[in-house]
Amino acid sequence: MSGKPQSAEAHRAAEAVPDEVRSRAHAEPFVLFCGFSGATLDAFLAQTRKQKLRLPLKAALTETNAGWTLRELYDAIRAEHETMTGEVL
Repeated sequence: MSGKPQSAEAHRAAEAVPDEVRSRAHAEPFVLFCGFSGATLDAFLAQTRKQKLRLPLKAALTETNAGWTLRELYDAIRAEHETMTGEVL
């Protein structure tokens, strides 16, 4: 929290969050790449590996996933990661 007072609208939105989402307070960060060229994305990912930054949940915006909600995309990427690595996040 920033310490700033929360607007009434923000407070109502926070109260509307389903319990299953609240229970994921410690979920892994998720990175969604939008507008990167293939070469730029490859260079960025190479640098993250070089710097030993851990970004297990990442996706690029595609025609296929453009209509998905962020929750749907997150859940699909998390399930894919768990299937491929055996690591449960």
